[in-house]
Amino acid sequence: MVRFFYFHRSMISRSVILHIPSWFPTDEDPFAGDFIQRHMQAIQGIQPILSVQFLKTNTVSAIQIMLYAEAEVPYIEVLIPKKTTLPFLQKWIAQRQQTKAIEALVAFLRTKDVKVLAIHSHVLHPAANIAKTLKKRLNCPWVHTEHWSALTKENGEFERKSGVFRRFYKSITKEVNAFTFVSNYLQKSFNTHFSNVAPQYIISNSVNTSLFHLKPKQSKEKPFRFLHVSSLGEAKQAEAIIEAFERINGMDAELWIVGGSEEKNIQLRKKHPKETLQFLPAQAYENIALLMQDADVLVLNSLYETQSCVAIEALCCGVPVIAPAVAALPEFLNPSNSILFAEGGIESALNSAFEIIPQLNPENISKAASQKYSYTNIGKEFKRVYSELGLI
Repeated sequence: MVRFFYFHRSMISRSVILHIPSWFPTDEDPFAGDFIQRHMQAIQGIQPILSVQFLKTNTVSAIQIMLYAEAEVPYIEVLIPKKTTLPFLQKWIAQRQQTKAIEALVAFLRTKDVKVLAIHSHVLHPAANIAKTLKKRLNCPWVHTEHWSALTKENGEFERKSGVFRRFYKSITKEVNAFTFVSNYLQKSFNTHFSNVAPQYIISNSVNTSLFHLKPKQSKEKPFRFLHVSSLGEAKQAEAIIEAFERINGMDAELWIVGGSEEKNIQLRKKHPKETLQFLPAQAYENIALLMQDADVLVLNSLYETQSCVAIEALCCGVPVIAPAVAALPEFLNPSNSILFAEGGIESALNSAFEIIPQLNPENISKAASQKYSYTNIGKEFKRVYSELGLI
């Protein structure tokens, strides 16, 4: 049994690119897959799209499909009931439920008379598995965009997966008609695991430049402000930034750490009580933009980055970046917009900021970044891919 629901009964386009994100915002995590969301927002500026979210839940007893046509990015929510069963049957039952859900989605699209021009999946697992089946059912091309740091040698998560998992994805990616990657670094990482003959393109992450843009600094009297924005996960090495700042802080400077949970922030405040340190939990994008516009420099200390959304957001605000010269970061950070440091060099980089950062030109930094990472430009880049595949 399948139940169809039509939330906001507005018409949706009759010809769409159907997007399958591996991650998407939820009530529990409103920032999940935000980089995918921004790519879709850029694409819908040049081509009608429809996103599909598959959710396994205990709240329903039958597959339910709900259309949200008036959302910022129109989407279909497919709710799949979780089935309690013996552990050794769980994977088989889950795959069977997913197949049923995909068949229900195809039927739903037919009832709405929607023509799917292509499937566009985002992040290998689990979206590629769903996209493979949809390509077969809908008989259309398949574009895949990759952001996944698990494919990098520094992260190594993909190599730690089982042989069955890796062989499965190596097999199904051979059916993809075109790939896009957010950096050359990620493309090379991907190609160490997969052998594909489909065309490959580099298309950056995108920035909402209506929020992240240059704004004149309000006061010259405030301390020099370092800003770090991240999830505060282990790979971001935020505490190493704090410790380096505490060692150099004889200057008129402050460090703002933004991200993570309130609980994590309380722990950091207790451990680092200096008044020159400020801690804020995760913020809405509007607040992040304001914090960036009021900062002198963004500081990163990541072990790896497939690109770094927060770095390109800062650049669009005309704010330079201090970052390690690792992974994809040197592809778009250079002496005109940043200070790159070698391993172990963060303290020296922070010290040099007081002299180097004032010499950089915020207007030039913002203009170059806004032109490159805006929704308009990234939309054009995807349009080129779609055009070369004969989709639009």
